[in-house]
Amino acid sequence: MTTQTIMVQILHEVTGHPKKELRRLMKSIRAGLPDQGRGFDREHAPDEAEELLNKLRQERAGILRWLHEGAAMARLEMMPTGNTRH
Repeated sequence: MTTQTIMVQILHEVTGHPKKELRRLMKSIRAGLPDQGRGFDREHAPDEAEELLNKLRQERAGILRWLHEGAAMARLEMMPTGNTRH
């Protein structure tokens, strides 16, 4: 199981969004981070993958909070500033 597969599974469990949608999101993230994105291809042995999944499941509330904070910051960045002319 790859790191990306593990991330998709955890995001699916935390958000309830379809895995297909989350795989597209991961593809987009990887496109924006070509060097860092290589770590997503790392293969984990089945027992190691299950251990990582269980650790992430224990952090479910923190992951959800982190996602909400990131979404809020993104919305703020997209808001027009006072310098915008209409």
